[in-house]
Parts: sequence; structure tokens; C-alpha cells
Amino acid sequence: MATLRRFRSGARRHVGEVHILVDPCHGGSGVGTRLMTTLAEVAREEGLEKLMFDVVAEVGIAARHTAHKLGFVPVTALRNHVRDIWGDLHDLVTMELVLVPTDVEPLVF
Repeated sequence: MATLRRFRSGARRHVGEVHILVDPCHGGSGVGTRLMTTLAEVAREEGLEKLMFDVVAEVGIAARHTAHKLGFVPVTALRNHVRDIWGDLHDLVTMELVLVPTDVEPLVF
């Protein structure tokens, strides 16, 4: 499952948010890469300038690798920001893909 969320107005109207969920039985099959690539293409067609992707650091290693392979870079990490279904805290990493280059260098951690 994959979604591209965009804001129609306001300060973030040029930014899209990517949400992807791949069934573990399909891990390593390229499904996540194809979904993320398709969403990036749609975002470009829609005139978005950036895509953001949040991933739980400890469990989203494959997702982070896929995002990095497609050009996403980590821009922030929030310690103990999300809870799993058992109540355990995990770090959240936000990654960014610049679709329209600017003169401003992205802040990379």
C-alpha cells in the first residue's frame, strides 16, 4: 500500500509526504522500490518540489535503504518519538527527496 499526501494550501503546499507499507512476505521483491519510484513520478507530475518520508529507525532498515537508493537523505531524527503496539518507544527518522533543485543545500545529519 502506498499513498502520497499533499497540502493544497499553506506553507507546505510544495511538499508531499510518502507513506508506504509492504507486507513482510514481499520484502526484498522490489515492491517497495516500485511503489516509492511511482510516487516520486506522480509528485513530479503534480509539481511538488520535495518528498518527505518518515520511517521507524530500528525496524525500517530496508525502507531506509530503499529510500536512500532513490535519493532520499535523512534530515532529522526524533528520539523515542513513536510507540509500537507493545508500548515500546522507537526513534523516527525523516528523509527528504528534493525533486526540484534549488541553490540551497539541504541540511544533512
